[in-house]
Amino acid sequence: MLGNSTTTIESERSRQAGIEVSATDNSSGTCPHCGEVSMMQMTDEGIIVGPCPKEGCGDVNPVGQDCNKCGMEIPSAIMCHKCGRETSVSDLFPLEEAW
Repeated sequence: MLGNSTTTIESERSRQAGIEVSATDNSSGTCPHCGEVSMMQMTDEGIIVGPCPKEGCGDVNPVGQDCNKCGMEIPSAIMCHKCGRETSVSDLFPLEEAW
C-alpha cells in the first residue's frame, strides 16, 4: 500500500542536525552577547515570562505586564549578570531557521 511506510531517509548531516536541535533547551533565554543563561523563560505558547524584580517577591509573570503579587512591572529589557550588557528579552530567544 502506498503512503503507509514509516521509513525515513536522511543524510548523516540531517540526522546530526536533528539530534542537535532536540538536545537544545529552548525554554531558557540566553544572552546574545556572551551566552549566559537568563532568568527569562519562554512558555510552550511562546509567551516570555520572568521573575518580578522586586526584592523578595519571586512571582513569575509575562514580560511587560504587572506582577500579580506586588504590582511591579516585569521589565522588557534586562542586564546580563555576566557581561553587563542590557538586552531586550525578545533577543534572548533567537528564531530558529527551518530547513
